[in-house]
Amino acid sequence: RLLARAFHERGELRFSRLIVDGELIAFDLALLHERRYYLLKTAYHEGWRRHGPGLTLRLWTIEHCFESGVDAQELLGSHTEWKRLFSTGQREYRLFRAYSHRPLSLGRYLYRRARPTLRSAYRRVRRRDRSE
Repeated sequence: RLLARAFHERGELRFSRLIVDGELIAFDLALLHERRYYLLKTAYHEGWRRHGPGLTLRLWTIEHCFESGVDAQELLGSHTEWKRLFSTGQREYRLFRAYSHRPLSLGRYLYRRARPTLRSAYRRVRRRDRSE
């Protein structure tokens, strides 16, 4: 919310939507910063899936960005098949997390560090329980 508020105050928060017969069927939340459109979140109504509302919205935003002089759309996050349909390249990205020196933050840090080990142990126990 703080990020959205800050970009809204600077006039850089963008919402794109696709509406059919008054019904919202696709939606984007993005930032427009220094002539780049950063896609933060996109979603579509599953009932309209066979019509490709997400892809239709993506094509519309690409066209709108081109007409508006935006240099690029950044399809952030993991590499997925639908993003490859629209990309001309990809960049490596790194995840950075910062934690304050407070008990709750320390707990989050420890949980993130321990989670893979806990998940692996849980799966081993479940496999063992099923085989017995």
